[in-house]
Amino acid sequence: MTLITIQKDESDFRIDRWFRRKYSAFSFIQVVQFLRKSLIKVNSSKVAASYRLQEGDVVHVSRLVDNLVEKMRVGKDVNKRSGNKWSARHEKFVEKIRRTIIYSDSKLLIFNKDAGVAVQGGTSVSISIDDVSHMLVGGDSRDNGCTANREVRPKIVHRLDKGTSGVFVLAKTYEVAQMLSSLISRRMVKKRYVAIVRGRPKQSSGVINVPLDKLGGGGNNHKDGSSIGKSMEKNMPLYQDSVTHYSTICSNGEYSVLAIDIETGRKHQIRRHLTYIGCSVVGDKRYRGDGVGSGCNGIKGNCMYLHSHILEFALDGVNMYIRAELPHYFDEFVEHNFSARLYERYRHYIG
Repeated sequence: MTLITIQKDESDFRIDRWFRRKYSAFSFIQVVQFLRKSLIKVNSSKVAASYRLQEGDVVHVSRLVDNLVEKMRVGKDVNKRSGNKWSARHEKFVEKIRRTIIYSDSKLLIFNKDAGVAVQGGTSVSISIDDVSHMLVGGDSRDNGCTANREVRPKIVHRLDKGTSGVFVLAKTYEVAQMLSSLISRRMVKKRYVAIVRGRPKQSSGVINVPLDKLGGGGNNHKDGSSIGKSMEKNMPLYQDSVTHYSTICSNGEYSVLAIDIETGRKHQIRRHLTYIGCSVVGDKRYRGDGVGSGCNGIKGNCMYLHSHILEFALDGVNMYIRAELPHYFDEFVEHNFSARLYERYRHYIG
């Protein structure tokens, strides 16, 4: 059995994500199975995959898991994620992520994330930014802070859906992560998104103040937004306050380009709130999305037209204004589907 004591900079990580960081050859499904069978424990007790580690916790890794790890190290276990293929895949992915860095200093690493890149692992994610974050720290501004450093792992402080592009921030130290998390929880971080949606909102601007369930609308009854905000009194503990502000940049009736500010950061909040008002995000397959092949002119592959455009906050007395350029396919979509006058309005807004 292996015993691992959790350090300060490892606290507040979910046990499943922490374990996979240390043993990346295992899938999330395998890790969950280990936890269910008590092959991985915390402080000698069985814990759920969602358990958040605290400084001083002792993780118990059973001898069976130790043996599996050893087999992978010596190449006796046939696992496509291990060995040179897995290492090469990491390196290729790191190079791709490096090209999207737009700001780096001693505290922060900020990206203009591409759509399709996962921030964290999951059952359908083979590789994520979280998996290679240690390879993106170090160096100076001349190399975009990308010298590999396995002793330091940047911390994820906010979520960005895999299909959403735009500003994404990693904190380089535990202390900075705590400060940013505090700012977010106190709603002191301004988050501005741009979305292309189907239809036109009934009001050109407004506030969507509708609680959302914590599960993210995984069931079919949530895909069209029909159950959002309903039956809340009976199941109020499952719901969280959720506030989205929107304003219309331009619209031709069939499609609209919206500027969106969010006060809260619930799971799939923007996508679900926009669906609730009858204006689902173009390319969103989960919430009344259209995807490819539905007759929508100008849709780019499997992209979802939702972009994290601007992030504003003050850190250690320094005002940060981070702006991520919109992907080219936004411009192509608007130019293809809107009049020249509306296209110019869109161009004026995004600069």
